Amino acid sequence: MSKRQPNEVLPASPGSAVDAPGVLSLDGKVALVTGASSGIGRAIALAYAAAGADVVLTYRTNRRGADETADGARAAGRRVESIRADVAEQADVDALGDALRRTFGRVDVWVNNAGADILTGDAARLSRIEKLDRLLAVDLRGTVLASWKAVELMDVQPSGGVILNMSWDHVLGGGLKSEYAQVFCAAKGGVYSFSRALAHSVAPLIRVNVLGPGWIETAYGSELDPAVKQRISSRLCDRPDADDQRRGRGLALEKETVMAAKEPTYSDAQIEAKLKDFPGWWYEDGWIRRNYKTDGWPTTLMLVSAIGYVAEAAYHHPDLSVTWGRVIVKLQNHAAGGITDKDFELARKIDETVLWRPKGGALEGTPNKFVRSGDPR
Repeated sequence: MSKRQPNEVLPASPGSAVDAPGVLSLDGKVALVTGASSGIGRAIALAYAAAGADVVLTYRTNRRGADETADGARAAGRRVESIRADVAEQADVDALGDALRRTFGRVDVWVNNAGADILTGDAARLSRIEKLDRLLAVDLRGTVLASWKAVELMDVQPSGGVILNMSWDHVLGGGLKSEYAQVFCAAKGGVYSFSRALAHSVAPLIRVNVLGPGWIETAYGSELDPAVKQRISSRLCDRPDADDQRRGRGLALEKETVMAAKEPTYSDAQIEAKLKDFPGWWYEDGWIRRNYKTDGWPTTLMLVSAIGYVAEAAYHHPDLSVTWGRVIVKLQNHAAGGITDKDFELARKIDETVLWRPKGGALEGTPNKFVRSGDPR
C-alpha cells in the first residue's frame, strides 16, 4: 500500500511546472500511472509531473524503480504517491481506488500501462501457455479491472476524466511472424477492442483512448544483441520510402506547430465582449458555458448525441454536464490554454443545431417542449 496514508484529502499542488509556450499544463490534475517503476510507465509519470500534475504510481515488485520514479516526480515539485498493486487482482485494484480517494479525493487521468514481462529474465524461459496466461492476466484482465475502477471514481466527478490504455501497434497491422507476437496480439488486441467498447459506454463524461507503442527500447531492447537491434532498426528505418515518410512527418509536425503557435487566446474582457453576440452563453472559471433545458431523459440523450455529432464533425470537443432535464456545455481550447475562435465557432454551431425549429413549409415541428434555452448559471 501507500508509503503514507493521510486521513485527509490532499489539495492540488499550487503553481505550474510548465512555462514553455505550447506545452499542455496539467496544473491541479491528478494522474495515476500503473506499472510506473520503469520503461514507458516511468516516462509517462515523469512527463505528467513535469506538466504540473500530481502523480500516483503503482508497481508490483520493483520497489526500487518505483522510488526512483517517485523521486523524479517530486523533483518537479509535485505530490506523489507510490502504491504496490497487482492489477490482475481485484482486491489490489479496490485498495488502489481506496488509496486514491483517501489521499487526493479524485483522479483526472488514469493510465493503464502495467504489463507482464515475458521476454526477459526467468520469464523468457516460460512455456508458450505460461506466457499467454501472464499476458492475459496482467495486460488484459488488469486493464479491464483497473478501467472499471477508474470509471467508478470518475463517474462521480463533474469533470469526468480520461482513461488511457496501452495496446500495441501490431494489433492493427497483423503482428509479426513470431510466437511472442501471437500472444501479444491476443492480449493487446483484447485491450484495443475492450477500450473501444468502454469508450462508447462512458462517453461523454469519461474519455477512453488507446495508445499503441511501436519499437521502444525498454528492458527487452537493452538486453538484445547489437546485431539484432540493428536488424530491427533496419526494418523500421531503411525501407525505400522511409526517408520520404520521415520528411513528410517532419513537414506535417512543423506545419502543425506553426498553426498551433498562431492560435491566439482571448482575454477575459475580450471574451465577455464577444459573448454579447452569443445569447445564453456565459464565461466562468476559464470556460464559456451554455445551459440547455429538456423535457426529460429521452430528449436529453438525443441532445447529447446531437452535440457529440457536431463536436466530432468539427473535431473540437466540449465537456458536458448531464442531468435529467438539463445539459450544460463547457468549451475551452485545452491545447491553446484558453478560449479561442474554435470555441466561439463551435458554440454558435451547437446553438444553431439544437435550437433549430422548422419555420413555415411542410414541416410542423415537435409539439413537445423538447430542447430550449436554459437560464445562464
